[in-house]
Amino acid sequence: GHDSIVCFSVGRDGKLELVAFTPTKGEHPRNFSIHPSGRWLLVANQDGDSSNVVVFSLDKRSGKLEAAGVEVSLKTARCIQWAIPQRKLRKPKWITVASLLPDSAGVNVFVKVLKALPSEGLPVGLAEFVVADSTGRVTLSARGEEQAGLCQSGALLRIQNANVRMVKGFVRLEVTKWGVLKPAP
Repeated sequence: GHDSIVCFSVGRDGKLELVAFTPTKGEHPRNFSIHPSGRWLLVANQDGDSSNVVVFSLDKRSGKLEAAGVEVSLKTARCIQWAIPQRKLRKPKWITVASLLPDSAGVNVFVKVLKALPSEGLPVGLAEFVVADSTGRVTLSARGEEQAGLCQSGALLRIQNANVRMVKGFVRLEVTKWGVLKPAP
């Protein structure tokens, strides 16, 4: 085989035009993968004594490949997938009830449950409680038995990644499936 990666450009008429052949520094390139940033390309060469993975820098504008000087020899190189590291979680920024706004999202707050509100007219599975900190009060909409069970009068709660929802002109704090409602430590 040719043992290279071929670069084409797309002409204004939609036809492919040959730009360059780049040797893959191994035999029988089996697989290649472009990094999500578009700046790097990995090539897995699978045959012969040179079964390896080679890193190339990729010029996003021209498509030109250039060996980056990084090569890993393997027993058998067949398939490549970029491992994207998980973003490090940020420490939560804690706020107070007084700083809640009608469009607040990602709310992290410590509150104390003051009382349960009547449930007439609420959808099934929804319960409301008055919660407060030293700066103010807000209504917490608890979804499901698990959340409602934590909202006993006098309980201290840690609420993370909650959202504010306006109901008839009043602020409601709600914890969706992406949020956390737990007893405060």
